[in-house]
Amino acid sequence: AENRNEPIKELQYSVERLVKGLASSRGSARLGFSLLLTKLIKHFDIILIEDVLDLVKQHLSLATSIEKKDVIFGQLFAYSSIVRSGRLANHSHLSYVIEALYDLWLGRSYIMIASYEILLNILSQINEETFSENVWPVLKKKLAFEQEESSADLIWPLFVCVRMFPVVTKKFLKKYWSADLFSSDSIDHVKKAIRQTTACLPLLHPLCSEVLKFCIARNDREEIWKALIDDNLCETDQTEKAYVGFEMVKKVLQITQTKEVVKHILTPKFCVMFSKSLVNAKHPMNPAAVCLVNFLCDFVKESKDPDIQICILKIFLHSSVPFDQIFKRKQILTIIQNLLPDAVKSFCELLKSVAIKRAECEEEEEDAVHSRCFQAVLLIGSLVNHPATISDLEWRLSVTKFLFLHSFFNLHTPTENILHCEEECTEIRPILRESFTNSFYKAVNSLYHRTDQHVTPIEQFLQHLFSLTEYSEQLMTATEFVSAHFPLEKVQESWQQIKSIVLKLMKQSKKNGKANLNNAFHALFLELGFHLFRDPGHISSVLEVRKLFMVIHSIFLMLQFK
Repeated sequence: AENRNEPIKELQYSVERLVKGLASSRGSARLGFSLLLTKLIKHFDIILIEDVLDLVKQHLSLATSIEKKDVIFGQLFAYSSIVRSGRLANHSHLSYVIEALYDLWLGRSYIMIASYEILLNILSQINEETFSENVWPVLKKKLAFEQEESSADLIWPLFVCVRMFPVVTKKFLKKYWSADLFSSDSIDHVKKAIRQTTACLPLLHPLCSEVLKFCIARNDREEIWKALIDDNLCETDQTEKAYVGFEMVKKVLQITQTKEVVKHILTPKFCVMFSKSLVNAKHPMNPAAVCLVNFLCDFVKESKDPDIQICILKIFLHSSVPFDQIFKRKQILTIIQNLLPDAVKSFCELLKSVAIKRAECEEEEEDAVHSRCFQAVLLIGSLVNHPATISDLEWRLSVTKFLFLHSFFNLHTPTENILHCEEECTEIRPILRESFTNSFYKAVNSLYHRTDQHVTPIEQFLQHLFSLTEYSEQLMTATEFVSAHFPLEKVQESWQQIKSIVLKLMKQSKKNGKANLNNAFHALFLELGFHLFRDPGHISSVLEVRKLFMVIHSIFLMLQFK
């Protein structure tokens, strides 16, 4: 039509046909009719809201021969189209639609969530004055019941109104509830109502969604969360209630990225229940736990905040579940692989504390402590080669030094003057020390890392080996702080020989100008020298290899000059 305000019979017919179609038994057809009706109401002022409502009365009445449930859905889609058109907010029929919508969802749980979204939509379009004059008079009549009569299905609209229009609802709230929905006088009623929300699963009940929004916005969120979710839902013998708790955790992560909020919802009680149900395939909560860990995996992949990533990973860093059961799962490994650089470093620090600090719980079994420490050391070794930090050689070298310290020395007196010796640590058992040693040599090898995206220059690799050499010498001479797990004097003597030979080779390389070739031999020789600490009995073999290196090195130089 050239003039959109000109009455057109075809347009009127289309609107009537669309309203009739909203009661179709085919869900996809209903959705299509609703979308088109929304567009028509929005773009053609000639289509009056009251005319559409008359068509709803005429064609979507429960008195018609159409299946009752189809009629209910038809009315819901009709009100949704009117609201989404944006024309109802300032219309005289606003209060009528609000009341009709309320009467429609009441007692019908299958349309409650959709009704909740429609109510949120319309309330977000109006100001406080419009709400006070046209919406609240209708709703407060519906919500005028005592706390004892409250249920989840009845009170969720109150939570919406109080959250979005606190000034208008203040007097009503104080009369029927208290000055605060979460006061000590009201909290038990809210707890009871939340326990009634399981019928909406796997979706969240509107009351749960509103409670989450209040928690996020309030300063006392930690106390509210503990009372309403942690102590109220997180019980392994109440599967459906625990499922609601899982879904509420997921919903919070979807709507906020605030570190403080995330820390408050990932409580120890939740973490224990979640982890235990995740590793036990026969646990009644296992399907929900698997669903949640898959969500967390995708969440960490998309997150750009290392602090949030670490909050998620900390879920699995507690003693209630063996590390080997948790960290062998592909979802957890995927989470680790997708950590940002700062998150990798924070995770490494957490693992260090697990590996070398004394058990927090004295009653914890020794084997369980050892298993957790063992897995932590393996993870530390793998983090040295993490793709996010592969270019940060200084950090990787620092981690390698940490592994070296606990592979070959025992820290008995903490000191601030030596790296990684600042804090007291537990005594390393021989089996765990072997794990440290294996991770150390793996880390040394990875320092010269070569991929399609990154190559460590041999000169830089050699410099890091020299730094590691200086660290080892510092430890060997710091007998008042550390004790060696090898014949110190014997290894020291051989180590000095190796170091003097390398220094001599470096001087020669400056003269002959064959830096790359010489550096390669220096690096190989130094790397071999670190094996003295593991097996001092092979000192003579190492020195023999040194002689062989010298011969091969000389031959290469001769060939280069020719």
